[in-house]
Amino acid sequence: MEEEIYTDDEKELFELLKWTIEVSTNFPQLSENDKKAAEANVEEYEGIKEGLISLAISRNKFYKETEANKLRHLLEYKDVTCTQCKFFTALKPVGEKVGDEGFSYAVYECPKCGTKFSENLPIHSEDRIKAGEILIKKMRKKKVAKDDIENLEKAIEKMRETNKDVEVKTADLLKLYDDHAKDVSDLIVKFMVHKQNVSTGSKDTNIN
Repeated sequence: MEEEIYTDDEKELFELLKWTIEVSTNFPQLSENDKKAAEANVEEYEGIKEGLISLAISRNKFYKETEANKLRHLLEYKDVTCTQCKFFTALKPVGEKVGDEGFSYAVYECPKCGTKFSENLPIHSEDRIKAGEILIKKMRKKKVAKDDIENLEKAIEKMRETNKDVEVKTADLLKLYDDHAKDVSDLIVKFMVHKQNVSTGSKDTNIN
């Protein structure tokens, strides 16, 4: 079954564009200027179609990657050490759990002793930042070496910057898709009015 990547509005606009292109292509033109104008119009309509296809493909890819990233931690192997028997190997998580502090952790099952265990590193970057901040406070209380604290602070700041970049890019894309949806709605109205005018023999057949 072919994957559906278009919205209902986009499919409606495709149908209107198809109709408009067929009419513009087959309608007898009275002069060379009219013919050139019709060809230019068809080229513009084809451009709208190509734009719809391109955006739908990139939007579908973005949403699929977003969903895949949510589950990526459950599909990747990682070198871990069993907390019970100390067996070291590469494992995929068998699930996840929420710790006392509210952070999510990957859960592994030792193939040697069957113990289910998790590491101290949270799954999500936001949780890692918060966990790092908590750790820094503990390190300061214990008077851990200043260099060690500064190195952890730098790592946390780098994670913040990465998260911010992702948030900005995501917000920009979501705005693009929202603006696109509004543009599609506007175009549907314009092409629908045009179709009605042509079908009823109205003199006003311009697409405004």
